[in-house]
Amino acid sequence: MEDARRLLDELYTASLINQPSHRRYTLHDLVAAYATSLAGELPEADRSAALDRLCAHYATTSCRATNLTHPWDAARRPQPPATHTPVPTLDDRDQAQCWLDTEIDNLLATAHHTAGDRPDHTLHQSATLTRHLRTRGRYHQAALLYRRALAVARRTGDHTAEQHALIGLGGVHYVQGRYGPAADSYEKALAGGRRTGNHATAQDALNDLGMVHNAQGRYGLAAERFEQALASARRTGNCHAEQIALGGLGYVHVVRGAYGRATACWESVLTSARRTGNRHAEQYALRGLGYVYRVRGRYPPALDCLEQALASARRTGPCHAEQMALIGLGHVHLLRGADEPAADCFGQALAGARRTGNQGTEQESLIGLGYVHVLRGAHGLAADRFQQALTSTRHTGYRNGQFEAHQGLGRVHHATNHHHEALDHHNTALQLSIDLTQPANQARARDGLARTYQAMHNPGQARHHCRPPWTCSPRSAPTTPEEPTVTTATIRTHLHNLAQRHTPIHSGQ
Repeated sequence: MEDARRLLDELYTASLINQPSHRRYTLHDLVAAYATSLAGELPEADRSAALDRLCAHYATTSCRATNLTHPWDAARRPQPPATHTPVPTLDDRDQAQCWLDTEIDNLLATAHHTAGDRPDHTLHQSATLTRHLRTRGRYHQAALLYRRALAVARRTGDHTAEQHALIGLGGVHYVQGRYGPAADSYEKALAGGRRTGNHATAQDALNDLGMVHNAQGRYGLAAERFEQALASARRTGNCHAEQIALGGLGYVHVVRGAYGRATACWESVLTSARRTGNRHAEQYALRGLGYVYRVRGRYPPALDCLEQALASARRTGPCHAEQMALIGLGHVHLLRGADEPAADCFGQALAGARRTGNQGTEQESLIGLGYVHVLRGAHGLAADRFQQALTSTRHTGYRNGQFEAHQGLGRVHHATNHHHEALDHHNTALQLSIDLTQPANQARARDGLARTYQAMHNPGQARHHCRPPWTCSPRSAPTTPEEPTVTTATIRTHLHNLAQRHTPIHSGQ
């Protein structure tokens, strides 16, 4: 090592290399071209041995670094090859993260270069680097590596690597809002995992399919997939898959109004995550608990959970986790009427989502900002944000997002006296909420319709929407829907006043 440093210092002194940062060197273009021509004159065996040493160095160090940054699933990653090549000493997570951030472009270039004659290295790096690439939001580069690994795996007959690449590709499709291709990749991985007896892959695929179905509003299918993953994970002792499945069921329980069951799921995930040291699952559970506290109107514990999730995500680096925590915090601030911190949270999340290409969090951020502008009375800006969200959610098929965009546009048009447009959007929102079996959102849409018909001096149609769907099951009603200044109490009061002001309708009407 000392000889190498001395030689580098001499090259730098002679202006043959650059030093952009401490102990990081690059070649001048002309020097690089000359070095390439000299390398071509070396015997093939020498060039091959040099590349072998480089691959061994990268495989060993990337594996060690990833095990430090993501220790909870180290057993599932491939082990590095034996090497006598010197590797850097990585003493802790911070050093490991810094090394990965610094070397990632070189790691990817080497993985792509070796696909033809060293397929094992390409497959090793695809499996090893997936956590880092997803955590850092480098989705485009991740997709390129997964596609290269998929082709190599199919050419070499490596079924495990093929399933891993399919799961990886599905994950990129999912965060970019391409639910159809995501589901297709996951279904292929699931079939492959079941065919080869790879339980871990099958469990991952089931959980990921649950997430896709949940985003599409197919809650029955989502619950079925999560329950299958949960049962399998418990049989095989896969704690990580169990945590994801429980959290997924928690989200399904919320949309079904089963808040106690949702809370139990996420508390179980939080306990398990802290016992196993899985920081990502811990953040997942904290966001889930923050969500259920929020819809129940318990703002202090919601803020506490979401602030913990945000701080943890910023320490450990998952871009998606940070964006989701910011969106959760933004909604809590919004529901408390604190427009400035809400706008700040949604704005940060939107910037991060656009930087990383995360379509889902971009849509959520736009919807949040739309409601911030509603709260401020800036209806033009609100309409612009909701319309952007609607266009995007229609493209990706995110039906919950479509509901929120239509509902928001309905509120904006009502506030600006464009009543017919308001009716169109609230009716569409109502149909979506019926299709998705969401009583709380049905009540919000009906409240918007009733207010609009009242403004149009049509008491009969206003009364038609006076009975919120949760009256048959009041325990399922949330305390606070997603909109600022609109709560279960305000909806009940408004609809009750409408019903009292006019002759009540018959139950059969």
